[in-house]
Amino acid sequence: MTYNKLITYRSIPPNTALNINNRRLYKPFQSVEMDESVLDRLHIDTRAMDGGIPDHSTAQDLPGGRFQDEWGIVYRPAYSSGHLLYYTTAHSPLSNTDVARLLNYEWPNPLDPGRTRGLREKARKLHEETDKIVVGHHGDTGMFETARDLRGMAEFLMDLMRNKDYAHALLEKICAIQCAKMAAYLAEVGDYLDVVCFGDDVCGQDRPLISPKTYREMVKP
Repeated sequence: MTYNKLITYRSIPPNTALNINNRRLYKPFQSVEMDESVLDRLHIDTRAMDGGIPDHSTAQDLPGGRFQDEWGIVYRPAYSSGHLLYYTTAHSPLSNTDVARLLNYEWPNPLDPGRTRGLREKARKLHEETDKIVVGHHGDTGMFETARDLRGMAEFLMDLMRNKDYAHALLEKICAIQCAKMAAYLAEVGDYLDVVCFGDDVCGQDRPLISPKTYREMVKP
């Protein structure tokens, strides 16, 4: 919605920029891949080199405006004054499970060919044929926040203090998947990137969710 309003406000021709099929990069935050005409009009001097969408995934739309991502986490829409703002976690699939469940869980395939198909040529063109800074980001790179949403906020925070074997096993599994995904991505486009971004969410609006001591012990490794 905000992207569409921006296009209207800036009087950008809608034939390309105002496209309902613009690739959505991260559905919970409603972020999209912005059209080149919009980036040029706003004098943006960077270009995103995002990872691709896997060919095979458990992600799906669900009734009531909810959806499930490829980790199996279910999200529901959050509204304000009737307008969709973002999505929030509605179901954490690993809540009330033990370490053995991790072995049989249907994890995302980090080497799915759809994640990297066509990226090398796109990155090459951005690097060699434009004067823009090429910023690489695979979209979903978090470990703490992924564990939090898979397990459930309260339960995962308790794990970090009282169920450390589970917390370590979960974080190590997620880390292995994210590292394999990024390694495959960088093998394709790393030669053409100026910046690589990673993101995670370990804080609230005004403070960390866990102490620095717990972070160093449980998450940082």
